[in-house]
Amino acid sequence: MKIAPIPENEPDRLAALRRFAILDTPGEAEFDDLTWLASHICGTPIALISIVDSNRQWFKSTVGLNVSETDRNLAFCAHAIHGTEIMEVPNALKDDRFHDNPLVTGGPEIRFYAGMPLTTMDNLQLGTLCVIDRVPRKLSPQQHAALTRLGRRVMAQMELRRALLNRLRNEQCLVLENEVYRILLRSAGLDEATPRLLEAVAAVLGYGYGIAWRMDASGKFLRCAEVCVHPEPDEAGFVMDNRGKTLGSGEGLPGAVWATGLPAWISDLTACDDLQRERMAAVGMRRALAFPILFNDACLGVMEFFQSEPGEPNAEVLDVLATVGRQIGDSCKRDFSTVSRGTAGFTLQGEDTPTLKKAAVPSSIWAG
Repeated sequence: MKIAPIPENEPDRLAALRRFAILDTPGEAEFDDLTWLASHICGTPIALISIVDSNRQWFKSTVGLNVSETDRNLAFCAHAIHGTEIMEVPNALKDDRFHDNPLVTGGPEIRFYAGMPLTTMDNLQLGTLCVIDRVPRKLSPQQHAALTRLGRRVMAQMELRRALLNRLRNEQCLVLENEVYRILLRSAGLDEATPRLLEAVAAVLGYGYGIAWRMDASGKFLRCAEVCVHPEPDEAGFVMDNRGKTLGSGEGLPGAVWATGLPAWISDLTACDDLQRERMAAVGMRRALAFPILFNDACLGVMEFFQSEPGEPNAEVLDVLATVGRQIGDSCKRDFSTVSRGTAGFTLQGEDTPTLKKAAVPSSIWAG
């Protein structure tokens, strides 16, 4: 078996794949219809929309196969994404690349494969629309032409889905910015505003748990100041576990955000070695996101949120959260500058304000 080489443009390809935000999403009729058509027209028992991730191929839609993903090293599609036209394998048993592949020697016993690469407008191949049979064969000219056109339709549907998703996110971001402004305008102080801000971000962006971390008066660590659960009840004991907890610069996700001054996230908590976040993963939380509360280059605090779906946030959302963090920070300086440290928990006054520290972000965290 020959493992497909990694494309030279792999970083750009994976970045484009993340922008489409399609991995690990539920089935959609628009894609299922195209997969069914491919199977019907090509006369194969199996048809797939396969997305090639960094270490797996994940199936957005399937006909005749009851699995959601396979290892990338075994994937025929990992070979197909090196071109822009259909890759056809008439008999896998006679092909040096695949004759001893476990997907050939074992289930689903692939003999015939044909995959049309899904190519973006900037010529990046994200995966394929492929058809598979358990007997050797070839596509007819008409089937070859049909699979080519159906593959283009899959890509067009992905582009449309991305456009609609971006529009929805932009609307969510606008709602969030307006809601944060309204809360800050109507709150008598930071203690009143904080739980409302946590609830607003969690509700608008669909996160289940949130923590507000405030800089301690000493400027040496973050302290958990407020916790929200959206919606109630707190079945995970989240509030009790985090109340009063402290973190240093670079410690955990909030500490990493403090150290860099940038929004950051953990895309899959099940792979994280932080004990608290392991516990969150055990009760169904899969993703964590945090952003700094900044005034100029001073970190006043961090807001952290947890969500049940794994994945990476959209770049536009990260930009808005960075803006929201500065909006809150500016409001703290403007409206709460007379509040004592003991009450507000922030260090707000000129020379006493801790400067932003720079540190390496842990390998499990990617800054936006």
